[in-house]
Amino acid sequence: EDIKAEIALWADDDVLHVEVINPVTMTDIELHNVKKKLIDAESCRDIAEYFIRNIDDPLREGAGLGLILIVMMLKSLGAPTESLAISSDMNRTTAYLRIPIVP
Repeated sequence: EDIKAEIALWADDDVLHVEVINPVTMTDIELHNVKKKLIDAESCRDIAEYFIRNIDDPLREGAGLGLILIVMMLKSLGAPTESLAISSDMNRTTAYLRIPIVP
């Protein structure tokens, strides 16, 4: 259907910014499921603990592995949980990621 995502990358000071805009909106259920996965991932020490806790998740298909990996990466860098934001409105879904640049 000729749908293209836009990706913007830029750096300032000690932060790498990544913004991905998909020209398709998420349903309320999809957005709720994504936010639930992010909250669950934030409370886990590592990805193995996340999957052990969520092994019986009926929404496991499309398990959001990429999102969970990003949360684990941010935790390992000591980045705040607000470093990843996902939003959706009437005509697009946006994921915004702030990655601290550390020596």
